[in-house]
Amino acid sequence: MAGIEQELAKLNFGLALIEPARQDSKRTRTTSGSNSSETNKLTAPELVKRLKELHAELSQLEQGAVEIASLDTVKAELVHASLIVHSKDRGVKAYLACCLADILRLYAPDAPYTADELKLIFQFTFRQLACLKSGATTYHPQYFYLLESFAAVKSIVLVCDLPSADALLITIFEDLFTYTAIDLPAEIRSAIGDILVHLIDEAQTISTDLLTTILSQFEPDRPPAALKTASQVLIKTSDRLQRNVGQYFAELLLNTASTDDAGQSAAFDMDELENAHEVIIAIAQHASPVLLSVIPQLESQLGSRDVKVRTLATHSFARMLAQTSTREDFTRAYPRIWDLWLRRLYDSEPSVRIAALKYLIPVWKAHPFQSTDLDNHLCIKLQEPDDKVRQAALLAFASIDLDMLRHHVQPATFRTLVERVCDKRPILQTLAAKTAANLYVHALPLLEAKDTRATALLGDVPTSLLSVFSTVDRGLMNTIRSIFLSTILKLPEQSDELSGWLQRFIFICSGLPDAQLGLLVVLGNLREHRPNEMDSYLRFAAKYNGGVMDKNEDKIAAGLHSYIKKLSAGFVDSAKAVADLQRLAKLNDARLFKLLAACVDVDATLKGLHEAKRALDLRLREKIPEVHDTVNGLYERYALHFINRSTIKALVDAAALNAGADTAADKTLARILAHVSKAKPQLCKDSVSALGMIITTGAPKCLVNPAMRITTALIASDDLESTFDSAATTAAKERLLVLVPNDAKITARFLAVTSPAEDSKALQNALLDSSQDRPTSSRLASLTGLAKADPKIFDGAVSRTALDLALTTISRAATAGSPDDLTAGYWALKLLKRLLAVKDLAEEVFLGSIAACTSVLETADQVCDASVEEARAEMRLASAKALLRLLRLPRRSAGRFGAFERLAWTIQDPVFSVRNRFLIAVIKGLLQRRLPVTEFGVILFLTAHDPEAENIQNANAGISRLIAANAADVGNPEVEMALVRLLHMLAHHPDYAATPEGLLLSQKYIDFFIESVATSTNASLLYYLAAKCKTVQDQHDASTTESIYVLAELTQYRLKQHASSRSWVLSEFPGRMRMPGDIYKPLHSKAESHRVANTQYLSAELLDGLERLPDATRASAKSAAPREGSAKPAAKRKAPATGKPRAKARAKKRRPSYELSDSENEAGASDSGAELESDYI
Repeated sequence: MAGIEQELAKLNFGLALIEPARQDSKRTRTTSGSNSSETNKLTAPELVKRLKELHAELSQLEQGAVEIASLDTVKAELVHASLIVHSKDRGVKAYLACCLADILRLYAPDAPYTADELKLIFQFTFRQLACLKSGATTYHPQYFYLLESFAAVKSIVLVCDLPSADALLITIFEDLFTYTAIDLPAEIRSAIGDILVHLIDEAQTISTDLLTTILSQFEPDRPPAALKTASQVLIKTSDRLQRNVGQYFAELLLNTASTDDAGQSAAFDMDELENAHEVIIAIAQHASPVLLSVIPQLESQLGSRDVKVRTLATHSFARMLAQTSTREDFTRAYPRIWDLWLRRLYDSEPSVRIAALKYLIPVWKAHPFQSTDLDNHLCIKLQEPDDKVRQAALLAFASIDLDMLRHHVQPATFRTLVERVCDKRPILQTLAAKTAANLYVHALPLLEAKDTRATALLGDVPTSLLSVFSTVDRGLMNTIRSIFLSTILKLPEQSDELSGWLQRFIFICSGLPDAQLGLLVVLGNLREHRPNEMDSYLRFAAKYNGGVMDKNEDKIAAGLHSYIKKLSAGFVDSAKAVADLQRLAKLNDARLFKLLAACVDVDATLKGLHEAKRALDLRLREKIPEVHDTVNGLYERYALHFINRSTIKALVDAAALNAGADTAADKTLARILAHVSKAKPQLCKDSVSALGMIITTGAPKCLVNPAMRITTALIASDDLESTFDSAATTAAKERLLVLVPNDAKITARFLAVTSPAEDSKALQNALLDSSQDRPTSSRLASLTGLAKADPKIFDGAVSRTALDLALTTISRAATAGSPDDLTAGYWALKLLKRLLAVKDLAEEVFLGSIAACTSVLETADQVCDASVEEARAEMRLASAKALLRLLRLPRRSAGRFGAFERLAWTIQDPVFSVRNRFLIAVIKGLLQRRLPVTEFGVILFLTAHDPEAENIQNANAGISRLIAANAADVGNPEVEMALVRLLHMLAHHPDYAATPEGLLLSQKYIDFFIESVATSTNASLLYYLAAKCKTVQDQHDASTTESIYVLAELTQYRLKQHASSRSWVLSEFPGRMRMPGDIYKPLHSKAESHRVANTQYLSAELLDGLERLPDATRASAKSAAPREGSAKPAAKRKAPATGKPRAKARAKKRRPSYELSDSENEAGASDSGAELESDYI
């Protein structure tokens, strides 16, 4: 230690410390503790130099490695008043503060000074840190050293032991927060934060004033840097300050939530409460751990009787939940408060419910794991009785972006939004429609890419909006029209954008059912008859001449008023519309009338339409701006927006160049052109050459019929010469000989108008000539086309001949039962409607056709020659498809059940191609909702024993798609309800037997159903449905009732095993389901019901025998897949009672056009989809 003393002695601090020289005088001072009375006169620079050298020496000394007593002299001199109090030089102060910090560091953990000296030291050092506010200075490193020393050594905590610690702490905190408010380097802010943390950790008490200083940094007007430092301090000291912060807010929060005996809230300052909430919200965002005891206090305010307090608490808690810093732990850490906030969505006061809805979506985004609950609440709020709350819910939904919609919103909730389009309030109708339309437009790229989730949610938006377009509510109709014109199908302004718009238009139309496509046609004003009331108004307005007429004044005025009334009927505010239209007529601006006429002109092109509309808007602003809304409404209602000369020509010309197979766009265009041919075929006048090319070449094939229909309509309306292109007529005559019936009908109409009358008469005679080698169905269809084109040619004997042909064909179809006869019978009915409008034959034909189809299906078990086997197989398939069409009709008859049962077993036909193509047809009908899922869905589960994996994969894919399609309809479990029909069908199966071997066959069907359909959520429902089968009896055959009971108990047994293997809970199903009355009927009495319920039909012996079956027996129950080229028998069935042997193994018949692709086969049951036949009945 002698070396240290010698080094310190060199600095002459043992002799004297001279106060820095002032500019006006100097004085001498004798040092204490010196053996001589030497006088030193030191200037400020010299003193800075000495202090700097001392600081350099002290900073090198390590704590604990120095003899403390050797520092006593220096320690005492450093706190001399001449330095620490009177020194004014910034350098002296900076180095003196560093030296003092070094002394405190070396003496730590002991205090080297008295309490008064320490107070003086800390006041002095923190005054030096005030220089940080002035930014970078010469002594900036010394200030940082001082901060870093206090932060690292924690010598600053000596403040906490001083008698006046509370006041000094407040001063230090205020000063340091003031310093952090400026733009300081990160390391300085970090050191300041560490110092504050040390002081809080070591403080004996945290005074209210000190806590106020800290929490005031979270007020809205505080600088962000100070807020950041305060946040870091609170996070690091959250364990220490949680209780103090809780007490700080407790009095205010609890007092405002309390009420007296009269139910009145205690007196409080609302501004103070709002400020407290703002601070709490800021703390929750930046330092939420410290609020551990504050958050529960909000519970009392969320339940306060004061509406203002409850509303404020609802707002505040929602804002806290919406902050990203709260995230997952918040709702799970405070489940009671989370539940209480959710209850505010159902508060008795609408204002509170609105407050909760305002932040519902931000809360949802911050807590996506709560999606299920929040989605359900939003769905309920969309149906809220209060108009303002419903509006708040719609505004909340409008803030949902596409990504959130796809991942977190359920289809049922989105459907509820779309249902709000029919809200009683127009403003809510518009808001709902705009929200749905905007989301749909944003999702169009995903929809075009066939994104499954986007399609399930948004694919039906145009369909849903168009479905309400036919309402009697004029305001709603106008809203839907405006949404389509301004959002979904907004016409392009530039010609180079037309191609992209046409692709969007075709895509949207391709997803519309026929009914909704027709409504879109109506919305686009394609079906407006011309001249209409708009044309008449313009004509009478011109004659009215502003009220100055030469003659017929009363007639013209009455006519004008009549058409004004008709036009105004389409507006919600009809009185305003009447006044506006009268004002427009009174203005008598010929330019305005001409522009308005150009906008609604049938022959307007897209370019002309835009130019006319822009000029019209400009003219209205100049002349009569107050009628702009009314005139714009007329434009929307009468102009041809989507389907006009420009768009039709572009579509048809592009399609005519396609010489290959029909594309999806071609097929959609064919549907559109079908409407054009009926409403405004004149729009295609510019495309006559393209239509002729399509007819002549026969490609695209799907457009040939629409091209003929439009050409026929153009000729019939005298918009086109009847002497049409001879090449097209010749091609049509050649096609007539080989066409299918529907095409033959259209072609016959085309020939009737493009050919001379004698040619049409000759064609009629040829069609009525039975000696002609032409299919009867095509002949009948062609005659139907002729009758529609020119009914006059069917007169007298000709009409009688045609009638006899139709009646004979229908009779043959009802008895013979071949596919051709059935088809011919259909067209015979069409002809009869044209000739006699006979309606009472329909039921007779219906029953006869069912009997005929059933008889054809029975040939599956008949022995036949190999030469006719393929033809018979095609007949059975055609009959099955025809029977699908007939049985889907909502009719009940005595033979319907037997027909359906026989139809269902077609899925086990001996020929693979019949089974495969029939399955695809059923899947397509189910997915298109043409077939009831509960009834016809049973057919998919009957593939369980199919020897071909392909059919089982197709069935699995179809079931998966059905389940996905019905997932949102929780209240209508169609797929699950198929279980009761499956059990009924299995009880009627030819191979059913109440033996272990027989039940094993049935069990495979049941297991297939359970594995495909059962989930943890619907297992209880399936168990309930199986039990429900023991409460009824067979409607058609009492002998199979006990078989149904056995299968029901087997299903329950297998369900229990399935649930147990997956740790599912089979709880009691809470609802009630009705059994289908067409196959079941109630038991005769309560006593019988009690007996059945208490009887076990699946005996222990049967069950034990079933479980004991060896693996070989189980394997034999599965039909082994035959080798390539061999027959593919169906599941085992009883042989017919003919005594004849079954036919030899049939060759496997495959039709690639009906099969799944390789990629789909590889994908398996989970994601493979059946390639559905395009000619499905």
